[in-house]
Amino acid sequence: MSISPSSPSAGNGHLLPRDLDAMLVAAVREEIELPDREVADLTDRIRALARPAWLLGPGHDAQDPPAVGGSRIGGLPDLPEDMSWPTVRVAPGEEVALAFTAQIDLAEVPGAADAGWLPATGRLWFFFDEDRTGVEPDHVVLYSDAPPERLRPTRPPAGLRCLNEADTGPDLDRPVPVRPHRSVFLIGNHQTGWHGEAYERLAEELDERLGEDGIGFELLYDVQRRLRHAAVGDRPWDAMLVGRPTPCPPPGGFCPCGRFAPGDTPGYDTVEGPCAWAKEALLVLYDLWGDGPLVFTADATIPPPAGEGRWSGTEAWVY
Repeated sequence: MSISPSSPSAGNGHLLPRDLDAMLVAAVREEIELPDREVADLTDRIRALARPAWLLGPGHDAQDPPAVGGSRIGGLPDLPEDMSWPTVRVAPGEEVALAFTAQIDLAEVPGAADAGWLPATGRLWFFFDEDRTGVEPDHVVLYSDAPPERLRPTRPPAGLRCLNEADTGPDLDRPVPVRPHRSVFLIGNHQTGWHGEAYERLAEELDERLGEDGIGFELLYDVQRRLRHAAVGDRPWDAMLVGRPTPCPPPGGFCPCGRFAPGDTPGYDTVEGPCAWAKEALLVLYDLWGDGPLVFTADATIPPPAGEGRWSGTEAWVY
């Protein structure tokens, strides 16, 4: 048995920029020992599972206090002068403030345009109900392309309870400056529990080819581990941004999830399409979140607000 593509391979070559594709090819060849022809076919199958990604590790030149507008997890957000800290009403006449989670300066994210739907400049701010009280909305994602001179450190509104009493997430008093490292992420692995159908199917084929139950998942995890190491080496990292490299699915073409889309298939943002899950991770937090990972997602078909405002079509949850 050979590991052959489930659909013609010509459509998969565009899914990653050249440097990230080279990183993926090297990781597969270093972790999986098969004849060259089978490795080439297998690499193409894995390529269809891949997304551009950025691992967020501690900044090399952490400052105290951190630079205004810089990427960080926890601490206080640097909001534009006319942008307010998000609050939510819990009862008539009673509001509480969502807890601040992270601030990402997209200008510090190398190759952000590779995601195909993330802005290349501006900043993202993530807020969440850390206490998980059941308030709605339980999270907010803000975006602004305001220049640094319009930003200022912002505290929660005076007199309002802030939903960060559970002490499971980032600390408002202890910012962690982070630096994005460019990488590749497979859309299913043991660390997050995301197992797409194409990922599981490929793992099962590897089990059969190599004659050992479970070896497929282990090898795919080893490929992901090597991709992480190529990005950050032995340095620690606690969070990740994930991007969508292409529309999903292009008419009559290949979905990055690994499935083929006939030309008359409804769009991926409908339950009838080959991808009922139309979201991508904007931010995933691991060790800094007690129950982790905390995952913020956004609908890749909905662009961020022009100028500044709330990004619609987002969700957030803790696994």
